[in-house]
Formats: sequence, structure tokens, C-alpha cells
Amino acid sequence: MPTADRKILRRVLELAIFQRNFLADALFSLAPKRKKPAAGTVSVLLVRLDSIGDFVLWQDSLQELRRLYPPDRFRFTLLANALWADLARELPFFDEVIPLERKALHYDLGYRLRLWCRLRGTFWDEVIQPTHSREFLFGDAAVRVCSAPLRTGSAGDLANQSAFCRRISDRWYTRLIPAGDGEEMELLRNARLLRGLGAAGFQAGMPELALKERLPRGFSAREYALFVPGAGSVQRQWPVERFAELAWRVRKTRGLATVICGSAAEAHLGSSLLRMLEGQAEDWTGRTSLAELVAIIKGARVVIGNDSSAIHIAAALGVPAFCSMGGGQYGRFLPYRLERPSSRPLPVPLRREMECFGCGWHCCAHQDAEGGCAPCLERVQVSEVWEAIDAAFQDGDRR
Repeated sequence: MPTADRKILRRVLELAIFQRNFLADALFSLAPKRKKPAAGTVSVLLVRLDSIGDFVLWQDSLQELRRLYPPDRFRFTLLANALWADLARELPFFDEVIPLERKALHYDLGYRLRLWCRLRGTFWDEVIQPTHSREFLFGDAAVRVCSAPLRTGSAGDLANQSAFCRRISDRWYTRLIPAGDGEEMELLRNARLLRGLGAAGFQAGMPELALKERLPRGFSAREYALFVPGAGSVQRQWPVERFAELAWRVRKTRGLATVICGSAAEAHLGSSLLRMLEGQAEDWTGRTSLAELVAIIKGARVVIGNDSSAIHIAAALGVPAFCSMGGGQYGRFLPYRLERPSSRPLPVPLRREMECFGCGWHCCAHQDAEGGCAPCLERVQVSEVWEAIDAAFQDGDRR
């Protein structure tokens, strides 16, 4: 079948799935609701279904949210993306974590209905969805099905849904907290939502992760630099050979071993980098749990990668981090903007600005099919990244 025909067929199938899920949710939202128990703590459902990096950036606001809703009076249940649900369970903020498989929720109607039965069968005093870029048939749908007396969310943007869908889903909330400017950094957005919930004086600070270290069995590196060459999409991935050049420089000037990490889908990148380094590295790509990856990041002297979750995890652990980044979402997730000062190192984004910065990656979508990174990212040179890393090392030497 020609490529154009396959694309048309895929769009038709996705439209059919969208309509099926919307209709199923509409019928399900008419089902009888669980009555409020006679007594007990107030039950709050938090809905967070986005990526690992978003969850890490939320940590600073989450601590304040828990203070605003003290555990002796409020029971927190988190509906979480299954990718990082285990990590959430290790944190002290939640009484229960319900993992959600995003792919199954979208394609498997049975899974969708079973999950909705579980949520509908519990009485929730309040539902809060703190995600700014809401999704119509994911987080918004969960808020709709729960039908709590108080349903709070962000007014959001149109990154993940159309204006038409947002007009519909806005009605599923009893309170929408106004969003900031389209260019506002995510930490500032999270703080804005907290102020809207009642923490009037809250200011954005550095996120922090406090977890038990759990290195994978067989991990042997001691003094090492961690390289994470993957990203969410091809156009956001700096060329692997440039990471290899940086690894050689770090090894030569600082004597640090090289460790490579990433997801199972990025195993080919790890293998390529290992080959370019002539086998002189530990490649753990696709071989760690999220908790093990966090432990590896925590033990690193420096983390070097793209604009990905590893950079945010490193920042939350106080590990120096450097990333080559393009301009698709420049300003939203990096560079960090804080309202409270922090003594921990901020992640350092290296970029070459172009007129199209802030395009949401739409102007470079063709790069995905061609197999190359976006032009704005391709312009970032090894020398620029190395200068930033070397300056940080020298500053550390002087302290």
C-alpha cells in the first residue's frame, strides 16, 4: 500500500477510535455515582498522565500542594502515567497510586471501561488535574468520569487538543485556573496553579527528588559522566557522533568513565555510541528501571544529553546537567526560571537561536521522516557544549 494511502487509513482509524472513546465516556458519565461516605478524610484524586520530565518538574509544587492539603485531613490518590507510577509510589505524598497505561486506554475499550468503573465506583470529594497542556480523551476524560463535586484544572493551552475540544472539556470542570503567557516556564506555571488553589504566597523553586539509591546489579562505574543520547523524537536528538566526541574529551581531561543510559526504544543509540567509543563505556540503555536510572544519575559527576527527562531528574538531584537543545519548545521546560533562589546547579541548555524558535516542532516535522535532527539543534557545536562543561568543572575545582 502506498505511503499516502497508509496515512489516510491511519487517520480514518484514529478518528473512529476517537469517536468510539468519546461516545463510551459520554455514556459512562451518565452512570450512577458513588454516594459520599458518612465520615472520614476528604478524598482527593490527582490526575497526572504526562511524561517523566513533567512529573519531576511538578515536585516543587507537589510539596506545597501536600502542605495545602495536610495528610491528616486529606487522602491523596494519584492517577499516574504507568511509565513513572513506581517512582511516584516511593514519594511520601500519595496514599495510593493508580497506574494508567496510556496506549491501552486509547486502543483497548475494555481496559478503558474497567478503569472508568474503578474511578466511578469511588467517591471523590475533589479532582485536581494540574497538567497545563490538557488532553481531551486522557486527563480531561478522567476528570469527567469521576464527576466529583469540585473539579479543578488549568485553563491550559492548545498544544494537545483543538479549540473545539477544549470548549467541550472546559465544561467538565467546576473551576479552571487561568494560565499564564504562552511562553511561561513550566515551574512558573505550576506555581501559578498552586496560588490559584489557595497557596497565595507560593513561589517557584527547584524541584527535588529524595529517593533510596538502587543501582542495577552489575553496575561498576565509580567516577563517571553519564550520557543520555536519546530524546522524545528524532528531530530533538543531537547527532550521536557529537556525544562521542564529548565523551572522549571528558575522559581525556577529567579521567571520568563513560556511562550510557536511555529507554529500550533508544537501544540503537546506545549501541552506536558504545561502538564510537570503541567499547570503552558501560551501556545501560534499555536495561534499567526508572528507579535504577535515577540512582545512576545521582551518582554521576555530570549528565550530558538532549532536552529530555534525564536532564530534569539530574537537576532535581543536584547533579550538574548540560543539554543540546533546539527551539521547538524553548523557554517552556528549559532554561529554568525560579522565583526562589537555589544553591543547586541549574541545568545548562546549549542552543543556537533561530527566528523560528518556539515553533512547537511543527516547522521541522519533515525532519522526522528524513531521519535528521532539527536545523536549530544541528547548529549546536561540540565546542560550545564542551566549553560550558569545562567551565563548570574548573569552577568546581576552585571551590
